[in-house]
Amino acid sequence: MFGKFVFSQTDLDKLITEKAPNCEDIAFNCTQLIEKYYNLNKYDSAKVILDYWEKKCGLSEPILRTKILFSIKDNEFQEAIYDTTIFDYLLNYKDRLETRQPMETYINYKIYFSFVPIKGAFDNFTIMLAKDLLKQQKDNSIEYLFCRFYSGEPVFLYNEIQKKEKYNNTKLKEYYYRLVNKYINLPEFHLSLFSGIWMPFDNAKLLGNHPLIGLEMGAKTRKTNYNLSGYLKFLQSANEYKIIFNDSIITSNYFFGGYVGFDIERELYKIKSNEFNFSAGIGYDGFSAVKTNTNDECIENDKGKSINSLNLNVGLGYRYNLKNNTYLGFRAKYNFVNYKNQGGTDLSGNTIIFTVIFGGFANDLKNDNLKLLNYIK
Repeated sequence: MFGKFVFSQTDLDKLITEKAPNCEDIAFNCTQLIEKYYNLNKYDSAKVILDYWEKKCGLSEPILRTKILFSIKDNEFQEAIYDTTIFDYLLNYKDRLETRQPMETYINYKIYFSFVPIKGAFDNFTIMLAKDLLKQQKDNSIEYLFCRFYSGEPVFLYNEIQKKEKYNNTKLKEYYYRLVNKYINLPEFHLSLFSGIWMPFDNAKLLGNHPLIGLEMGAKTRKTNYNLSGYLKFLQSANEYKIIFNDSIITSNYFFGGYVGFDIERELYKIKSNEFNFSAGIGYDGFSAVKTNTNDECIENDKGKSINSLNLNVGLGYRYNLKNNTYLGFRAKYNFVNYKNQGGTDLSGNTIIFTVIFGGFANDLKNDNLKLLNYIK
């Protein structure tokens, strides 16, 4: 039979007398004691306090920072000291260094900064420790990289880790590109406006060249762009042509057409801001051969006549990437079409379009995180 224990409110108040220290108190005391014992050459005591801090509050950026620097000092640095979350801690430290209003920021984000004041005594202590250790490290060693980072040069680490010939066998570089690829692979929304000229060949050449204006929108993943696109082509035909309209043969020079389709664009080659690509698409193409008029009471004017075709197209393009994920481009597309004008003028023949394009890509999550990682495209 289970015993029953009954306490009054007064009894509980008497029992609960001790205060458990919180992590803000622990961080305040541990940072002071670590610096104190280190400066007194009681290095072992400083490490014991660091271990106590981690045991009580868990791993945090200031703790990992100090563990890395102490391991370098002991000539015992190994990458097992961190895992794939290392860049969360490095970005946290980078935020510390780049904060312009340290006191105000710290008050509002104490937990994020692990209850260690920004640019306070402990930050200054680890910066000086990193600078002292830096003098003893070999250039291009990972220890050197961390010492440069913690001595107050965060951008140096991100620039160095991206160099092809450096740090290739390190976990740090592996973790960096694992994180970069996570965001690079996110799709981006794409939108562009374009304008140019539509040029027919063979028998369709009698229609003449026509200006066009269009829009495309879709998504880009890595090197491939998927778009829904459409454009309008206008101005009257260069020559008259015959069509069957209301069971009669009539002559017309009216021309107003368009295209709606799905296109895929693939990057072929890229160097710096210059990009060359290949595109292919399928859509519905055509033009009106008779102008309709619904402003009067004559029903005959309301009827239209369209000459249409399936459009299969391929093209080559060039894109110059501007700032803010925008670009200016040029594209030439060859269109395989078959305009059927039964009973009228033969308008068979393919077409080509030349366009100038202004567009851009957007994914704030992707762009913001790659910027935080100082990723150089």
